[in-house]
Amino acid sequence: MQPRRSAPRQIPLDAVENATYSRRHGSAPRDGQATGAAESLSAHCRRVAALAVEIARGIPAPPDALGALQQAALLHHASPVELFSPAALHRMLKDVLPTFDQASQDHEVQPVPLDVLTVLRAFHRFPADGTGNSRLNTMAQVLFVSNLMDEQLELLAWEPVSPFDVWESLAELSGLLQPQVIRAAHQTLRSSPREREACLSRQTTVAKDLLQTLIHQRPDNVAVLADLAARDQAIAARFLRAANSMIGGNRRAIRSLRQAILQLGTGASRKLLLALSIRPMFAAAQMEELWVHSLEMASHFGTWASQKGLVADEDALLLGLVHDVGAIALQGLPEHTVRTFRHLCAGGWAPQCAELLLLGSDHGDLGAWLLASWGVPDHLTDAVGAHHRPADSDSVLASALYASGFWLEYDEDLPSPRHLHAALNRVGCSMADLSRVQPADAIISAAIAAAG
Repeated sequence: MQPRRSAPRQIPLDAVENATYSRRHGSAPRDGQATGAAESLSAHCRRVAALAVEIARGIPAPPDALGALQQAALLHHASPVELFSPAALHRMLKDVLPTFDQASQDHEVQPVPLDVLTVLRAFHRFPADGTGNSRLNTMAQVLFVSNLMDEQLELLAWEPVSPFDVWESLAELSGLLQPQVIRAAHQTLRSSPREREACLSRQTTVAKDLLQTLIHQRPDNVAVLADLAARDQAIAARFLRAANSMIGGNRRAIRSLRQAILQLGTGASRKLLLALSIRPMFAAAQMEELWVHSLEMASHFGTWASQKGLVADEDALLLGLVHDVGAIALQGLPEHTVRTFRHLCAGGWAPQCAELLLLGSDHGDLGAWLLASWGVPDHLTDAVGAHHRPADSDSVLASALYASGFWLEYDEDLPSPRHLHAALNRVGCSMADLSRVQPADAIISAAIAAAG
C-alpha cells in the first residue's frame, strides 16, 4: 500500500524565480529582477560562438574565417555604438568574456576588424546577400544557424521543445541557406539513435546481471547475496572493505562475505551491493565527476524521498545512483561527436542541451531506455526519463529528482523557473525543506570509501 501524503503546498512562482536566479548568480536578484538579462545575453553569445565554430569546422572553414566567425558570434547582439566606440566595446567584451578585462589592461581596445564587421553585416541582413565575399557570407550563414539553434533550445526552460523542432526550423530555411552550411550542421551535430543505444548497452554490461537480480528478486538470503557478491572479485573486495568500515569499533576484521552480510543484515547488504555494482559503469576517468554527483544525489534524494514516503529505500538509492546513467553513452560515440560535445560544454552549453542537439535526446531519455531494457519498473524508468523536464511529466519521482539536483547545484541544464515551480509543487516541498535534509545513509559513505 502506498503511504498517504498530504496535499502539496503551492509555491509562488516569484519565489522560484528568485531561487533560480540566486543559484545561477550567487546572490539574490536586485530590485526583483530575476532574469539577469545582461548575463544571459552574454552566455547566449558564448554558446553561439562555440556552436558556430564547430559547424564551420565541418565545412571546413580556413583559420582566418573561423577567427572572424568566432569574434562575430561574440558580438552579434552588439549595437553599432558598441562596435565603433572603443569604450563601449571594452565594456561589452568584459561582459561577454570574463577574462577580457585583465588580459586587456596593458592593451588598447582595437576597432572591430573589417572581416568581423562584414560577417556581422551579412548576418543581420540575412537572407539578403550582405557581402560580395562568399567565404565571409558563408560564415554569416553559419552564425545565423547557430543563433537560431541556441534560441530554440533556450526555450526548453520555458516551454516544451523537441530537438526535432530545431531541425525542422532549419529545414524550413533550406532554400535560403547554402547547401554546405546545412550539410556541415547535420554531419557535425547528428548521430543515429541506434549508434548511441548500442554504445550505452556495451558500456553497462558489467553491472547488468547483478543489478537485474537485485532489482527483480530482492534476495533476502545470506547465501544468495554472498554468491552475488562473489561473482566479481573487485566488488567482493570492496564489499568486505565497506563492511569493515561500517562495523568499525574494536571488532575483529570481517574476512568472509557471509560474515559481512550477517553483520550488516540482508537489507543493508543489498543496498551496498547495489551501489558497488553500479560503480564500474562510471569507471572511466571522465566519468569520475558524474559518479561523485550520483553518490551525492543518492544520499540527498534517497534520504528525503524515502522520508516523505515517495519511494522505498532501495528504489530511492537506485534512482539517485542511476538517474544520469544515460550520460555514459557519450563515451562510446565517435571521437568527433565526443569532441564536439566537450567543446560545446566548454563554450557554455548546458550538457543536457548539448545532448539534445547532438543525440536528439538527453541522458535522461537514454537512461530510461537502458533501464527499461533491463526490466526496471515503469515508475522508476519514467522518473529517470523526465528528471530534467518535470513540468512535462506526471512523475512525482521525476519532480523529486529535479528538486534534489537543483539544490545540489549540478548545472546539467538551463535554470528553469517553470520546471522548478512544477517540481516543488508536485512534491509538496520548498527550498527551505530541501535545505533541512540531513543525509545519513551509512551505505553511501561506505560505498564512497570502498569504491573510490
